[in-house]
Amino acid sequence: ELEDISHLKSGDVCSLRRGLLAAALGMVYDWLYGLLTRAERDEIIRGFDDRFARQFKAALSGGPCRWKNKETNFIPCIYGGFNIAGLAFAGDYDQSDWLIRHTAPRMEKYLDRFLGPEGEFNETVQYAGSVGGVVYYLNAQRSTGRDASNVFLQHRIPDFCRWYMHMTFPPGRVAGFGDPGPDMPPVVDYLATFAAGTQDPVLQWFYLQYSERMLPTHRRLSREL
Repeated sequence: ELEDISHLKSGDVCSLRRGLLAAALGMVYDWLYGLLTRAERDEIIRGFDDRFARQFKAALSGGPCRWKNKETNFIPCIYGGFNIAGLAFAGDYDQSDWLIRHTAPRMEKYLDRFLGPEGEFNETVQYAGSVGGVVYYLNAQRSTGRDASNVFLQHRIPDFCRWYMHMTFPPGRVAGFGDPGPDMPPVVDYLATFAAGTQDPVLQWFYLQYSERMLPTHRRLSREL
């Protein structure tokens, strides 16, 4: 089953795991496109339509889910993930336009509201690693040519990166109040993308300083590459 136990118990028909895997599938499809046969591409898209898109549509059309109307990290993880998949599959998938139309407006609304005036995140520091979903969403938009020169400089995300640095304490944990725990190491894999996009050497140093301290469950080497 693609959903984890806690979300199944809540009756979610589509949740975090599907959103994260949707983004991963889209990135792999785009990355390996030239190495895949037409039959292999068709198989991937059929599987995505059956195991991902169908559940996402069911959630949006009234199926049980807790994230549709909340400004939480579920938004970049789920809406952002399905947006990346739609962009990656493009004309090979007849539902790509539908995915993009139903995810981009929700992501853009979230981008305007999820950070405070000084870049502070709207949830606990431990959940701030979900901003990686925002960065990868923006990078996907950047790949389409939209505001390619400054998309990473919008929405106070540079301020967020500095805030996250100040909320990280040596030898490698973030401020430990609230959910989920007091000793979480920082999540910095997406900062490699952001540092490269903005040519920011301080953020690159921060990424290199803490990347090896990330939990294996949180570090996604394919995204860093």
